[in-house]
Amino acid sequence: MRIFFRRPDNQKLAQLTREYHQHSVTCDDPGSTKAWSADMFEQMPNSQFVGDELWKFRREPIGKGLDDYGKAVDALRNARCFDLAWVTCVAECPFKNGGTFSLIVKAFGLWAVNFCRIIYIETNDTSDEKIVSIGIATLPVHAAVGEERLSVSMDQKTGQVDFLIGSHSKPSTFLSRLFAGYLRKRQDVFAVDATARMRRAVTGSAAASNAV
Repeated sequence: MRIFFRRPDNQKLAQLTREYHQHSVTCDDPGSTKAWSADMFEQMPNSQFVGDELWKFRREPIGKGLDDYGKAVDALRNARCFDLAWVTCVAECPFKNGGTFSLIVKAFGLWAVNFCRIIYIETNDTSDEKIVSIGIATLPVHAAVGEERLSVSMDQKTGQVDFLIGSHSKPSTFLSRLFAGYLRKRQDVFAVDATARMRRAVTGSAAASNAV
């Protein structure tokens, strides 16, 4: 990650994003999260180590019916889940496959910037479920090495709309290994805050942020 004493302006972020767009992703087997079924987010524990990687899963309801599903998909494609008080995403929206973007995180009075790439955008409609998934991989200088999948699904029978977050990652540097416990907690906070933000995008209610 790149550390700044004040938030870099959008021109600087655009320049850095162009630079990192030339780099390859750092995770092994890019796109591996495509194979995760939606059921895995319920059947597997919320967090577990697989080798030296931490695998995390979360699935929460955020709405009901086709209208809510459409709003949730639009919010996902336009990076609303990264629109938080302490996290900002600077990206070309709606997300496009192959796009590179920056995530700016404020912590300890500093601004940490990480760079990521969209490695797939996938839509699957079956008789049981409609689901849109976006795969995000880390780029060099990111605090972690790994891949994250963000999905919006709708049960075709009940109409329930869910937001799913799944990831596998490991620290990429000595500093991130030193603060691994803190970074894992921030992942959990992100999952809660991102779910609340997605729910708010669907319902349009500020009170929805307290529903998680």
